[in-house]
Amino acid sequence: SMEEYRIRAINTGYVLISAKNYQFHHSVHTYLKDVSLLDSPLPVYCFLVENDETKILVDTGMSDTERANKYHHSGSWQEDGQDVCSQLTKIGIMPEEIDAVIFTHLHWDHCFNMKAFSRAKYYAHDKEYSFAMDPLPLYYRSYEHPFLGIESPFYGVEFNTFSEETELFPGIRVIETFGHSPGHVCVEVDTKDGKYIIGGDVAFRQENFDAIPELGYEVTPPSRYVDVIDSYNSIAKIKKRAADPQHILLCHDVGLIERMRQNPVIG
Repeated sequence: SMEEYRIRAINTGYVLISAKNYQFHHSVHTYLKDVSLLDSPLPVYCFLVENDETKILVDTGMSDTERANKYHHSGSWQEDGQDVCSQLTKIGIMPEEIDAVIFTHLHWDHCFNMKAFSRAKYYAHDKEYSFAMDPLPLYYRSYEHPFLGIESPFYGVEFNTFSEETELFPGIRVIETFGHSPGHVCVEVDTKDGKYIIGGDVAFRQENFDAIPELGYEVTPPSRYVDVIDSYNSIAKIKKRAADPQHILLCHDVGLIERMRQNPVIG
């Protein structure tokens, strides 16, 4: 397709996450070079994908500090003006100008403020949507189940669901990458600089794409998943599919902070 988009990463806050418990599978700890396994704040990116006709968000980012700290990862925070709506307004885009929101998955830090995009169509994988509506109790917090006494951002909203690899818009494809969650997807976007893959939480940082020859691993798996087999295979699949690991944009990648400072718009 000749459709070419520009991608802008929007950091909506920081979650405090243990590298051991989330970012790296226990079997790889011995083999990691230069990676601290202490708790560390990770950014929470969502992505604006636009061309002259269309404005699309991939995810909508995290909640305010109080909710993140109380129900999710204590010590997480969102600075003033860091929510997705404030940041879009700063670059001259009103929430009602967004045509569609594609969700990599429906965890709390990927879908906050979504109802502000009142004109947008919402897209999620059918497996993700089904699980989000009725999660296993282990995942009540991830999806902000009513059991917690709060209402999740996606409650009462109509979704357009899909399955399998689909071109949702010309030049924008969703790729099934289950594992982190039951219906997780990555979003592949055509730009003038080639294809970029918005990876959501298929991996947490670029190091997850590194091979570990001593173990025969093609990738360095994380430790947060609903299915370790799917997770490993999805990371390997995206690694093969991307022209270059720098063309994979992950929601929680610390390395994106400096990259975006130098070059805020891709394509």
